Amino acid sequence: MNLRVLALLLSCAFASAGGALYFASKRANVEDLGLDWSQPKHPVSPEMWADAKKQAGLDATPFVLQDLTGKTIRIGKSDRPQFVYFIKRDCPCSVDSQPLYAKLQKRYGKQVEFVGVSDAFPSEAKKWALQMDMQYPIISDPEIDVMKAYSVEHSVYAMLVSKAGKIVRMWPGYSADMLIEVSNLIAKELGQKPEPFDPQYAPKEMLSGCKFEARK
Repeated sequence: MNLRVLALLLSCAFASAGGALYFASKRANVEDLGLDWSQPKHPVSPEMWADAKKQAGLDATPFVLQDLTGKTIRIGKSDRPQFVYFIKRDCPCSVDSQPLYAKLQKRYGKQVEFVGVSDAFPSEAKKWALQMDMQYPIISDPEIDVMKAYSVEHSVYAMLVSKAGKIVRMWPGYSADMLIEVSNLIAKELGQKPEPFDPQYAPKEMLSGCKFEARK
């Protein structure tokens, strides 16, 4: 086992509050995903930042889709704030960031609707969701229609949508500061006082994931 994977496993083990194990004992080893952990990281460029910032304040493009269980999910229109992030099935950054987004979801629970949008086909997405112990909806979008609608070119992009259907903020990657900002903005949307959020092993420099390409 290489050191990168070992570090990820150790980080994941402490991803939940109080140091308890977040992942179920039957969760598959991340090595089973067959990812190439030697792939280079993708720093977020000024252009990516500029494009993401332009999304703030816009109406979220509505989508009515089904998750892997057949439940209807309305992206861009919900009865509560919505956090949507984008997953690439074979991207190490998607695996690396998942426990961090899961920790955010655990903090806010049902007050916020968390949704993952993946480029994986349903069978692939189901395997990924099981291996990553997904506790909230994941949508299969191999033709990347949702990504295109929101000008999302790389995995690990994320956005917060208000209950009114407005994009509060879009992030072109993940980092320690980004996770803290997400937590603070969610609290603001809920009318709550922000509480400290520990981003744990998140990178200091914002990183984006691999580029999306439509799959037929």
